[in-house]
Amino acid sequence: MPTEIPEEGNSSYRLSEAHCPAYVLAGGKSSRFGTDKALVAIDGTPQLLRLQQQLLQAGHTVAFVSDRANRYAQLGIESLEDVESEAGPMSGLAAALVDRQAKLGEGWLLLVGCDQFLWQPAWFGELARRGAGNLHVVAFQSESRAAPAGFAQPVPAVYHTSLLPTVLDCLTRQQRSLRRLLPEIASCSVTTPSNPRQWTFNTPDELDELLRHQ
Repeated sequence: MPTEIPEEGNSSYRLSEAHCPAYVLAGGKSSRFGTDKALVAIDGTPQLLRLQQQLLQAGHTVAFVSDRANRYAQLGIESLEDVESEAGPMSGLAAALVDRQAKLGEGWLLLVGCDQFLWQPAWFGELARRGAGNLHVVAFQSESRAAPAGFAQPVPAVYHTSLLPTVLDCLTRQQRSLRRLLPEIASCSVTTPSNPRQWTFNTPDELDELLRHQ
């Protein structure tokens, strides 16, 4: 059954996977991986298409955000372009929020990194159960020992379009880090115990480790 959460300001509205489109951030340099990790073939399928299929099977529509529209044209994908070039994931989030609002009006979206090797539908359920009232973001707690208690991971997470003015203001101030954004938002809820970030990869060694445990 679809997971449902109340929409801000409308207690009769219920959010399901079908009403929470997934936006995949795929505009990074992949400097630690050495090549574009979105294109790395896993069991013969490029990572970006694997992740797309997992999200579609979970019930989300899927869009991609990159530094240019034709970056993944070889995969048959036309990407949304970052709101501002060379402005990091903050610009990608802005593009996703603008697109979600233009197509569906006010509401929520699921933000996922292109290096999410595995997507489990239950993770959206955990986020959705916390997404009520006047919240603008629901994210997973960081598992890093260096992170303070309650520190949120910016992806994967669900974001509400009402956050768009704040995100655009961050870009104006050249603040490009989503990690720095979330602690500043009083309306951010953190959920646990799942840790989807353990199923992401930044280096070939990390990918090899995930392949051994899939």
